[in-house]
Amino acid sequence: MGIDSNLAGPQPPIEVLVRAVKDFLLEIALPELQGVAAFQARMAARQLEIVERTLLLSADNEHRELAGLQELLHSEEELGRLRKKLAAMIRSGAMSIDTPGLLEHLKSTTIAALAIDNPAWLDRSNG
Repeated sequence: MGIDSNLAGPQPPIEVLVRAVKDFLLEIALPELQGVAAFQARMAARQLEIVERTLLLSADNEHRELAGLQELLHSEEELGRLRKKLAAMIRSGAMSIDTPGLLEHLKSTTIAALAIDNPAWLDRSNG
């Protein structure tokens, strides 16, 4: 493994730092560990993989979700308010599975979340 030349300089990008720690855990620390410590190192590396995917995908996912909610709810409010508004409308019965565009929106945001949290779940559902 060795020191990544991208780490040189005043402030490496967060993606580089996360990858360096993950690589250290998997390539250096894990082979030296046993039992609970090995399990915890593996779990820590998996959490860092989620961080990597979050850094890579979350901005685009949020942009698409915002556009979808704005279209669905005919509102230009910010994402957090639109999420709350959608939840309230579903809870109250103002929107249901029969509402045009709702099911598609829920599917696309769920798939986007799974792409970050655990893409293997998506692979299984497509297999």
